[in-house]
Amino acid sequence: MNKVHVYLFLFFLFGWSSISTLEAQVIEAAYSEWDDQFEEYKIHINEEEYVEAIRQFGSNPYRRWNLRFENLDGGYYSGYMQLKREGDINYWDFNFDNEFLSIETIYRNDVFTWRIRQGELSFTFSAQDRFGYVWEDRFMKEFDWLMYQVEEGDIRDWYIDDDSDDALSFPMRIAAVLIILEINAFGAG
Repeated sequence: MNKVHVYLFLFFLFGWSSISTLEAQVIEAAYSEWDDQFEEYKIHINEEEYVEAIRQFGSNPYRRWNLRFENLDGGYYSGYMQLKREGDINYWDFNFDNEFLSIETIYRNDVFTWRIRQGELSFTFSAQDRFGYVWEDRFMKEFDWLMYQVEEGDIRDWYIDDDSDDALSFPMRIAAVLIILEINAFGAG
């Protein structure tokens, strides 16, 4: 094996491992940066890694969130979530690391049941009640996914129990967390 083959092998090995590492990330929690504002959250993968989600300040008719993530290896990823059409809470666009997803309500104007689609994959989740303190995988067939408030009624701090393995992509996990944060912090209107 010559040097070129060795370098190509190493490039593909390390390149593939960074991609698969991003896809394999499991989100553990989400915390508001500030006690009295809900425009900034850290969506934690572990103690040291998190996706920073910042809601656009000022006039924000599309309810846009900007996302940033830097992993421990120095990989940098960004994206956004926003309404597809101004004033229509039922449809959202989501982009993370050039992966595009759609987020939509299952029943028109019912913000307690959502579906996320990424190509052929879909994930449907809903609130256990009309308060939105606890959210779960709607069908619970292949895996368990649960997002709940650390203290009931306090939208600043959330835990996520995610046993979805490869059934959900990392962008789908972020999208699910972020739409729940948006609806709980800023409502349907």
